[in-house]
Amino acid sequence: MARLVIISPDFAHQSCELPEGCTSIGRGPKNSVIIRDGSVSADHCEIHVYGTSVIVREHGSSNGTFLNGVRIPGQSGVRPGDVIHFGRVEARVELDPDLVPDTDATSGTALHGYRRAQAAASHPAPQATFPVLLEPRSADDPDHATVLLSTNESRSPLTPAPDRPAMQPIQRASSRRWMAVGVALLLVALTVWLLRR
Repeated sequence: MARLVIISPDFAHQSCELPEGCTSIGRGPKNSVIIRDGSVSADHCEIHVYGTSVIVREHGSSNGTFLNGVRIPGQSGVRPGDVIHFGRVEARVELDPDLVPDTDATSGTALHGYRRAQAAASHPAPQATFPVLLEPRSADDPDHATVLLSTNESRSPLTPAPDRPAMQPIQRASSRRWMAVGVALLLVALTVWLLRR
């Protein structure tokens, strides 16, 4: 299985699994991997994993997606150990050692690789749980870490699971937004009342 390891110091080496298929990455709540950083667009990019093939596809993000320091205009293949930048956030792509393709394969190593692939297929890796929320550690919150949310259909992605205090910042941000809307409506009503006098 492929893995995305965040190597930016603010994120303290948080990581997540990249299962077969498409994994959407961005700051918005509808993504499979949610990265809480202002330089990451709401719908930043996708990573596609098919066996040993990994492809990153840019979605027109504001700050761009870079592969080993080069901006990706559309999509690009990714090799194990490559570094992807989502805005300012850096991540390294890792593959299971059993899945890493042999670049100098002979008939003997190809046969060995085939047997390894068969063994890996008979013991499938556990599927990743999405969405994954990655947030930078802050000096005021030393216990902050990656939160794996259940994909239970009956809950909204923003509804906190029991015993998951790391989701409280989302609730506080939502409360602040509603409070700001309330204050704005109150100011509009007061202005209308003063103008009618």
